[in-house]
Amino acid sequence: MRPTISRIITPAANGGERSSRYEYDSSILEQGIFNTLPAMKTAEDVGGRVTTYNARKDLLLTGGGSVKLNIVTLILEIIPFTSMIPSILGIPTLTLTGRVSTEYITQISKVTDGEGL
Repeated sequence: MRPTISRIITPAANGGERSSRYEYDSSILEQGIFNTLPAMKTAEDVGGRVTTYNARKDLLLTGGGSVKLNIVTLILEIIPFTSMIPSILGIPTLTLTGRVSTEYITQISKVTDGEGL
């Protein structure tokens, strides 16, 4: 669990207190697996206005790959007496690479403002 600010209290000009409150949509599973911060659900300011946030969560998958052909070593492997040079030097003729990545994102889909006191 990560610490979050749920309330802020400040002194008012008349000697009283003013406070702001915050509520979060916290899922321990999401925080543990994806290491994400909790999404804010509502925020109430010192005037009593409540703002509501609706969040949408998505999992993005991306990936890519490449093929690298070393033409010099390919030519050396075709010539009969020089075919052992690339293997002695440890230079590959063909290299294949690939990658896959995932991102778990939270997007604010709707913000609703409320009326104050």
